[in-house]
Amino acid sequence: MRPALLETRNLRWSVAGKPVVGDVSMALRAGECVGLIGPNGCGKSSLLRMLYRVIRPDAGAVLLGGRDVRGMPDREFARQVAVLTQEFDPVFDMSVDEVVMMGRIPHRARGLPWAADSARDREWVSACLEQVGCTHLRDCDFARVSGGEKQRVLLARALAQQPQCLLLDEPTNHLDVRYQHELMALVREAGRSTLVVLHDLNIAAQYCDRLYLMHEGQLVAEGSPREVLTADHIAGVYGMDAVVDVHPFTSKPRVTFCAR
Repeated sequence: MRPALLETRNLRWSVAGKPVVGDVSMALRAGECVGLIGPNGCGKSSLLRMLYRVIRPDAGAVLLGGRDVRGMPDREFARQVAVLTQEFDPVFDMSVDEVVMMGRIPHRARGLPWAADSARDREWVSACLEQVGCTHLRDCDFARVSGGEKQRVLLARALAQQPQCLLLDEPTNHLDVRYQHELMALVREAGRSTLVVLHDLNIAAQYCDRLYLMHEGQLVAEGSPREVLTADHIAGVYGMDAVVDVHPFTSKPRVTFCAR
């Protein structure tokens, strides 16, 4: 088994005395795509925010390459971990090219955002835009491109950081079916170690190597999609009956919900 690149050890976090995340230990290994699934309010996004240091846990640790992330300089952390959050609304008008160029800030001298773009920065931005199929949008106003195109552009920005790890918080949210699959295919093609929060269980089954299932702040199941996406797990966590069979095209688990 490959060693963990990013891991949590017994993470706990509470708000006003109410546990939100409780004693969570998990691992992300090099090159794998891991899905974090569970119903609304179970603690998925809070757990992810602890991984990228927005929330400080009450107890436990987040380790990157065996080092506690709380002791890492911001610039060093940003060179290794890139985050795609649910919302990104620039205060100022920005072109697609400028948004992706933000990913190069950790690689500039002293990490200064106002430092001039280097030739290498421009090469990386061009390569990342091409990788996500958005070269034709580079001069467009970011605010005016479609939702699916915005997510592609933000993925390009994350890739421009040259990270080892991608942390994605519901990247397919509000996207139509085509854009959901296109975005997740791009994530897989990027080849980075990826932890992604997802609501769609069939998307998770198709694109993730392993899954962690959360319920009420706890991890209640982990393993391959076939091991985690069982009718019993789904009924226990989501409160719904489901039929789990094999998708005829992908041979992955397929979940069909049944109203009680």
